[in-house]
Amino acid sequence: MALKAAGASRTAVVAGAILPECFPSFVATSLYSVEKAVRSAVVLGLVGAGGIGVELTSAMNLFRYNEAISIILVILVVVIAVEQVAKAIRKCII
Repeated sequence: MALKAAGASRTAVVAGAILPECFPSFVATSLYSVEKAVRSAVVLGLVGAGGIGVELTSAMNLFRYNEAISIILVILVVVIAVEQVAKAIRKCII
């Protein structure tokens, strides 16, 4: 309202007041969606719908436990990396 009272246009009100207020929430929600997608890809693959977990399931079914543990470690590293990047972005923006 202050921008509008000062004579700002509708575009200036959106750019100067609404976007800065909504941007942190938008970024947090988007990052959460990315983290959730990475985890879901593993689970969906394990139940047979495709995704990262397919390789893990096939390694386990063929009794290739060295390969399976390698896949699990890679998945763990990817999930932790995504979380750390998201944490750093949240820290900068929020």
